[in-house]
Amino acid sequence: MASGNLVDLTVRSESVQQAYALYRADRFRVNRRYQRKLVWSVEEKQRLIDSMVLDLPLPLFLVAEIGSSPDSPFELIDGMQRLNAIFSFIEQEFSLNGKFFDLQTLADTKALLDAGSLQQKQPLLDRATSVNFANYSLALSVFRASDQSAVDEVFRRINSGGRRLSRHELRQAGTVSGLANLVRRIASIIRTDTTPGDTVSLSKMPLLSISNRNLDYGVIVDDIFWVREGILRRDDVRESLDEQNILDILIDCLVEPMTTTSNDNRDKYYNFIDSETGLTAESASVETAIETYGAEEIQKRFLALRHEAGVGAVRQGLWPP
Repeated sequence: MASGNLVDLTVRSESVQQAYALYRADRFRVNRRYQRKLVWSVEEKQRLIDSMVLDLPLPLFLVAEIGSSPDSPFELIDGMQRLNAIFSFIEQEFSLNGKFFDLQTLADTKALLDAGSLQQKQPLLDRATSVNFANYSLALSVFRASDQSAVDEVFRRINSGGRRLSRHELRQAGTVSGLANLVRRIASIIRTDTTPGDTVSLSKMPLLSISNRNLDYGVIVDDIFWVREGILRRDDVRESLDEQNILDILIDCLVEPMTTTSNDNRDKYYNFIDSETGLTAESASVETAIETYGAEEIQKRFLALRHEAGVGAVRQGLWPP
């Protein structure tokens, strides 16, 4: 990404107390075009909180400032899982060593407690530890980008190493195309986590994430079609392999002759390659097919066959005619 795409970059220190106030005001936003679901286990969340209680440093939290007004939202680029862990600990989702954050510690949480919006769980973390946790400083790196593509590129680059994202999550991250939009939309409908737009507040992410051990999120993993029918395992869906499965089916149905299933071919149809030459031939062909049949019609037929005949029928060529 060219450095000219970055308009401004600053690093500021925010206490947990200040960050929580931003969270309650819905200033932290999640772009579902590229951000994955909440996937951390309770144990991972507890380890983070323990590090903070021990006053150990955390990596930077990277956000993109959207707009120029004093209350502009911050689009989360890196740190969604960690921020969710911090705020869900405050809001009594889990304990640390069997003890819960003292809601009397913060003005915001005390007000929510008094209003009945939060319930204090027992036993309490001692007040001094709760205060120190609330005063812990988070390093927030804020940048303003010239356009959304710069935000997408930053996300891809910082998540391209290690095992942080699955191959399909990287492929899907920030990809703007008819195929990528169709995969996202169909997958979301099947998982029952659809939203009116691409961006949602961080506070809504638990409702749109898949249940995990000891974490009762809004989407029950065993109720998802792919898991219920024994096609994918629970962890496969958490790694977005349901979306990859939908991608494979769509390519099988829309492309003639039927192509070999492989990560290289998936990348080509998504145009997820290091190239400055525009669309790959594979991407161009599938985009033409989507335009020919119509994205809404393809989506309708895919979902109808899922209910009427199952995924096997789709793969056997019953659609499109």
